[in-house]
Amino acid sequence: IILLTDGMANMGVGDMTRPSTKKDFYNTLGRTCADRGIIIEIVGVVPASGSSIELETIGEMAYLTGGDVYLAKTEEIAGTFDTISKSEVLGKNVNVKVFVPASIELKEISGEVFYNKRDHFLEVKAGSVNPDRQFCMSLDTVKDIHINQELPVQIQIEYTGTDGHKRKRIYNEKLIVTDREEDIAGNFASEISDEFYIQKAAELARK
Repeated sequence: IILLTDGMANMGVGDMTRPSTKKDFYNTLGRTCADRGIIIEIVGVVPASGSSIELETIGEMAYLTGGDVYLAKTEEIAGTFDTISKSEVLGKNVNVKVFVPASIELKEISGEVFYNKRDHFLEVKAGSVNPDRQFCMSLDTVKDIHINQELPVQIQIEYTGTDGHKRKRIYNEKLIVTDREEDIAGNFASEISDEFYIQKAAELARK
């Protein structure tokens, strides 16, 4: 679904040029579409008057379903639609489960996804996923651990492929506890850390 809006109210839930009180409506609609494998792309047309469009509320539908939010001037609409039509979908109804041992807790998650988090279990409903879709999570220790201890982590990914078939992938990883600076530096993925903080900053900016 491509939702094209100038933010002006015609009828129904209201004017998108100012903060809306209908967040629950759009959140529910986004979750319903995500459960059915429907992607919502939102194109906000920048008004000629220069006034801003309040996209935080309706943008929730795009984030929950794996879509994106675009801002375009009137003369850019055709090009934006062309960009959307060429976007690749890797899977729909993507559900990710993360399991960690009792000595670790899942702290934060970024990436604008709907999730259910407990101390040692995380379930993420990511909707549809394209090659650019990313979400990150941070971990912390809650019990004493010792050097060279192995901490098992399992990730289960369930999704519907582009051929309509349901699939499940399971990844098992062991995190090795170390205090060696060279090991820490060698295993530190700066691009993942950067992406996490960029996503969290963007989320805070929308609040």
